[in-house]
Amino acid sequence: SSGRALPDDVQDLLPPGTTLGNYRIDEVLGVGGIGEIYLAEHTLLGRKVALKRLRAEYGRSRAVVSRFFDEARAANQIAHENIVEITDFVEDPADGAYLIMEVLRGEDLGMLLERERALPAERTVAIMRQVASGLAAAHRVGVVHRDLKPDNVFLIERGGRADFVKLLDFGVAKLGDDVRTKSAHKTAAGTVLGTPAYMSPEQALGRGVDARTDVYALGVMLYELLTGTLPFRG
Repeated sequence: SSGRALPDDVQDLLPPGTTLGNYRIDEVLGVGGIGEIYLAEHTLLGRKVALKRLRAEYGRSRAVVSRFFDEARAANQIAHENIVEITDFVEDPADGAYLIMEVLRGEDLGMLLERERALPAERTVAIMRQVASGLAAAHRVGVVHRDLKPDNVFLIERGGRADFVKLLDFGVAKLGDDVRTKSAHKTAAGTVLGTPAYMSPEQALGRGVDARTDVYALGVMLYELLTGTLPFRG
């Protein structure tokens, strides 16, 4: 939950009180390109969770559903404190496909940049060291994020510590063969996924990418945090 306003044209959102499996919807937290995130509660345990649901129009595509669940597999393979925890994923004929994640209260780095324009060097380093630590853990198990950007870096308070980083949205991640068996659902060569301003040239051209594409995006973010501008405008 970051407090970002929801789009006015969003339709078919689940109303409060709707039940999906063992979870009851409390409120809408956010809406993304292919899914929605809700605050929900486990009906038996009373535990609050974030429920990320794939929109119905995308749920009919096996490739999209597979990539959606790759987010859960990738995060669970990494198991790092700076990466959002995903505890379950469900595909149900009636309810659709959804993930269960830890609830985060705070704001993403994109919102912070909108407000502050640029950050002091000390704060920037403290944030980006955590981003780098999470990425290093991902790369060690063969996971490349492929869409690292300020909107996917969430800042919370934990144990009295401000600016505790949680990396989000490994939904376009490409897993190495050492963490899963070969699958026809892997991102195909030549497919371009990501956000242009933070995308390495190799990724933008649809070529095969590795961990270095995340390092490139990290460098772009570091430059932006310190200067308030992107290194490349084209």
